[in-house]
Parts: sequence; structure tokens; C-alpha cells
Amino acid sequence: MEAGECLQTSKKICQSPHLNIANLIIRLAKVTPCRAQIEWYKALCDDDTGYYDAFRQRKASKRDSKVNINRIKLGQFWDEVVEMLENNQLPQDFPKRAKWVNAANFYKLLVEPLDIAEYYRTQTQKSRGHYMSHGRPRRYEVFDRWWRELHKSDTGRGQTRSRFAGQTQDSCFWAKVEEASEWIEAAKTENDQAKLARIWENLNEFECETRQLIELKEVSKDVVAPRSSYSLWTKEWKDLKMKLGLQVPLRNSVVNQGTLAMS
Repeated sequence: MEAGECLQTSKKICQSPHLNIANLIIRLAKVTPCRAQIEWYKALCDDDTGYYDAFRQRKASKRDSKVNINRIKLGQFWDEVVEMLENNQLPQDFPKRAKWVNAANFYKLLVEPLDIAEYYRTQTQKSRGHYMSHGRPRRYEVFDRWWRELHKSDTGRGQTRSRFAGQTQDSCFWAKVEEASEWIEAAKTENDQAKLARIWENLNEFECETRQLIELKEVSKDVVAPRSSYSLWTKEWKDLKMKLGLQVPLRNSVVNQGTLAMS
């Protein structure tokens, strides 16, 4: 009798991951309209401020509230997927299944900008720190890992894009814009030349990185929308360079100047 019960239990354990996959497919179909509505919202906003800034500056409208609810529902679904995998409730090869990896990556590229917008809209960075180091949900790090593992044998970027991507390929792009905006504000008031040099290097590095993404069209067109945070940042950065000049010393120069002064 005990042997029979053990056999039944073992069968349930073996079957449950596959049954859970079947249930997940049904649940994914149920939340797909949430994703579609966010895609519609993005298309609606892309030509002006971009959907990141539209969501960050949103009012208490029915449309914006619906987008926020959809964002939360999708986050809950994918958090449960990660939890099920970690609790051995899904097949061990789940993270290698292209269908699920691609679905997770598409979700990340579409929705993480909204999570970033909410983070800075509520000024959470003031209490917890910036999104990249202190606010990013773990599910996105998991999805990054899945994507890298699935494509680790890929070489190169593939064909050059002829138009902007449907989604910005760096899902943390807007978090980096937020940090870069703070660097500009810090540069305006910083009197310590060594600290100013470090800020200047960060700004130059960010400018080069984003310029390359745009040239390769690895960003969505909302990035270059006339009133997007990035477009406003580029204007501020240009004004700052004109105001402070292009001769802000780099860190090595500052160190060398200090050494010479001491000698």
C-alpha cells in the first residue's frame, strides 16, 4: 500500500511540470490582451513625448490607469513563472525553450520602460537609489540570463536595420537617461574639478553609447521623439558643453596636475 502511494506521488511529481506548462499557456493567452493594450498605448504616444515620458507624466485618466493595471498584471504573471521554475514546478529545460524565452524578452522590452517610469515618477530613487542598482525587479535579470543562454552561440548583430526597432533593445535605456540627467544637474553646481571630471567622463560615455544605439537603429522611435527625456537631455548636454567649454579635465589630467603642484 505504501509502495502504491509512493508510486502515485512520483507520477504526480513527474507529470505536474508538464501539466503546469499547459496551464501556463492558457494563462499566457489570458494576459496577452494586456500586452496588446500596452503596445497600442506605445504606438499612440511614440510620435510626441514617447510612451516612457507619457507614462511617467501621466494624469489620473482612465486610459493611463488601465495601462498601469495591465503593467501590474503582466509583472505578476511573469513573477509567478520565475517562482514556479525555481520551485521545480516547470521542466528543467524551460529556460531553453525559445517560445518562452522570446515571450519573456518581448515582455521585458515592452514593459520594463514603464516600470522605470513608475520608479522615477514616484521618486523612489530618493529613498532607495537609482533603478539600475537598487530598483530593478529580479525577473528582468532572470530574463536577461535566459536570453544570453539561448543566443550565446550567435555571432555579430545580424543585418543592419533600415528603420528604428519596434522596441529599444536596451530595456534599461530610460534608467540610464534618468541617471545622465542627474549628472548634468550635478555638473552645473560641482566646484571640485576632480569630481567634475568624473561626471564629465560619465556624460561623454553615455553620449557615445546612445549615439551608437541610435545610429544602429537599436532604439524605438520614441527615444528620438521631440519631447522625450532623451531629446531634452541632448539639448541640455549641448548647452552644458557650450557653457562650461570642451576643456573640462579628465581624471588622469587632474591627478597629474595635483602631482605636479605637490612637487
